Amino acid sequence: MSITCIRLVSLNVPARVKKGSEVQLSCLYDLGNASLYSLKWFYRNHKNPEEQEFFRYTPRGKPVKQVFPLEGINVDQFQLTQQSAFRNTASTFYKSEGGTVYITETNGMTSGNYKCEISVEGTFQTVAAEKLMTVEEYRE
Repeated sequence: MSITCIRLVSLNVPARVKKGSEVQLSCLYDLGNASLYSLKWFYRNHKNPEEQEFFRYTPRGKPVKQVFPLEGINVDQFQLTQQSAFRNTASTFYKSEGGTVYITETNGMTSGNYKCEISVEGTFQTVAAEKLMTVEEYRE
């Protein structure tokens, strides 16, 4: 069995965000010749140092996408269905899917460390990275 070289290319988590805003988190990766088994997002903060999973994407799983409720983490699960003008088919798109997650209505509980973890099929080799995000209340 050979080891596949997977790597997390970029973890995009803003350092500071305005209270009440929508935030995009993204995790870009390179799997080499491997296939993605899962991509998971975790959260932890100073009040609860144990990381908690809030989003999971498993392209070959059922369901493909799972959201786990956490206080302060409101994952945008907006769904858009588009009808094809040329074929009698419809395509469904989700705002939060794959390596991209949108969090809405940020507040003090949203502040914390966000970790993206990816693993590949077969070897289940895993890589992860995390960044801190702080929600601030701006005064005008």
